[in-house]
Amino acid sequence: MKNHTCIFILFCSLIILPGYYVYSETEVMDNEFNFEYFKFKTEIYKLDEIRNRIDFKFGFCRFLYVDVRNSDGPVHNSFGFSFPWVTAGPLIVKGLLREIYNPLGYSVTSSVFREKTDINLSSSFSNSGRNGLILEIVPDVLGFYQYESAEISKFGGFISYRNDLSAEILFNFSEPDADEVPDSWFLETPVFPGGMLSHTAFRLSFKNPLFFIFLSAGFSGGKLVRTGYFTNTVLMLRNDFVEIGGLVGITSEYYFNPDGKNSNYHTSYYADIWIKAFDPLFFGGEYWFKKEHPGFIIDLYTESREGFLIKSRINMDFNKRYSIVLNSEFSNKYNYNDNGDTEIEESVDSNLIFTLFKWKCGSYHEISFMDDEITENNLEINVQYAFNSTKISAAYNHSIFEHTFTGWSISCITGFGNFKTNITAGMDYFDFYLTLGWELIVRNL
Repeated sequence: MKNHTCIFILFCSLIILPGYYVYSETEVMDNEFNFEYFKFKTEIYKLDEIRNRIDFKFGFCRFLYVDVRNSDGPVHNSFGFSFPWVTAGPLIVKGLLREIYNPLGYSVTSSVFREKTDINLSSSFSNSGRNGLILEIVPDVLGFYQYESAEISKFGGFISYRNDLSAEILFNFSEPDADEVPDSWFLETPVFPGGMLSHTAFRLSFKNPLFFIFLSAGFSGGKLVRTGYFTNTVLMLRNDFVEIGGLVGITSEYYFNPDGKNSNYHTSYYADIWIKAFDPLFFGGEYWFKKEHPGFIIDLYTESREGFLIKSRINMDFNKRYSIVLNSEFSNKYNYNDNGDTEIEESVDSNLIFTLFKWKCGSYHEISFMDDEITENNLEINVQYAFNSTKISAAYNHSIFEHTFTGWSISCITGFGNFKTNITAGMDYFDFYLTLGWELIVRNL
């Protein structure tokens, strides 16, 4: 019965919804309002779950409605709006507001170090888990917020100045519940005892076409906990031939994030380099190291993680008629436990793409090792043919390690104007995507 209901709704959507879509684009002159779009999107998942989103923008104003429901009833729905001075509804956090939750959880190339500290509407069908309000007294400069996530209310404010030389400062307050005390004689790491928790954080950065410098630091504290801290320092250099980046991050054992969670890691190092040797050849490498807090119980060894990655790319384009692209990666990961034992993970990936007029052929090969023993050995081969506005492709997957066929897929993408379709079939799935001004998706029939 529920399948028939979903099919009926899909049929009605095909007939009715295109009339609700309007789109036009004009330049913004002086203080004129610009009507951008009114967009309706529907996804149908396994003919059991329906997801709808209405997104309306008018000049500086935006209204958003998201509804997700299945045969058992509503899963979640949310309404949000955004004006230059106020935003309310489902939210996503950026910049310092992301960094204070997991200071050592990002690599040197992560966007968290470059994005502005801000809170925006979240249009995702998956529940962001954050719902609240932000009031910007001076848009993009001074803001105050209150939102709830993980059943914990957070409130605070930030000041932001963004230019080649940027500076930001953040104040955050929350009151997480106390953690459960482990059933052991001695604690390995601090346990949050509950109560009000405050955070103060700042960041400074300077950028120009040749380099980027970033420094951030934050502090956590409360009536029942000692003051904890974190720092992150990033340096990137670049020119036409080379790009080099480095990151050093540190947290203290008493640093708690706004949810009252302690960071597992004490120190983090990242290094990244990418070199353009000559026109078709690029190569580079990446190194990272993370060391956990030694804890209150002193062991001979401290758990840590270490790894490096070597990568190369050859890109040859011959008069735009045919081209050859070869990507390869070799990575090693070392896991050290507190007994001094080492676990080694290795992988080798290669990807070859050959294009000839309207044909494109490719292969992807992945080999993984654990302590010198092969754990995976997979090969994928795909072929694609394009004509006019249509692309047809097929893929074959094989496990060399297990000597078994693991899957296949075939897809067709076509479209003209505002009408586009994408149909993909595989060994155990069927995907259908249709857009006609508005968007409609059917997945995994």
